[in-house]
Amino acid sequence: MNPQFRFWMIIILASAAAGVFIIWTTRLIWHSATEFDRNPSRSEVKNQLMLRKSETMHDILDGMVMGNLGRVHSAAKRMGRYGKTIDSFLASELYDTYSGDFYQAVDDLTAATAHDDFNNAKEAALRLEKSCIECHMLLNTHRTE
Repeated sequence: MNPQFRFWMIIILASAAAGVFIIWTTRLIWHSATEFDRNPSRSEVKNQLMLRKSETMHDILDGMVMGNLGRVHSAAKRMGRYGKTIDSFLASELYDTYSGDFYQAVDDLTAATAHDDFNNAKEAALRLEKSCIECHMLLNTHRTE
């Protein structure tokens, strides 16, 4: 067999083997990531929902500052949905104490923005933010004791 032919044959076979290995590794990583996304741990879901609530509160405050009550209205609706979703993760007497204030503020904010009532929307946004801060302070204090 010609030495140059043998050299190119080895290069082609080694490249094919490397390609198969790269494809197999990528598929394995992709499969693992998909499986993790399908079955996240409860703490990961809770943290993800809290992050979404935090981002939504930012949208509410941004909309208020910009005077865009339509944006505030849609963010308030999202906030209510996220709150209902996270309730099952935080269900306790301690959490229930502050969830009433949270939902009342969300409802008031949604109603005020639906009627283009900037003053009541402003007050409701402040109460919503206050309820979030108080609940987090209470939960963090309870967690450390």
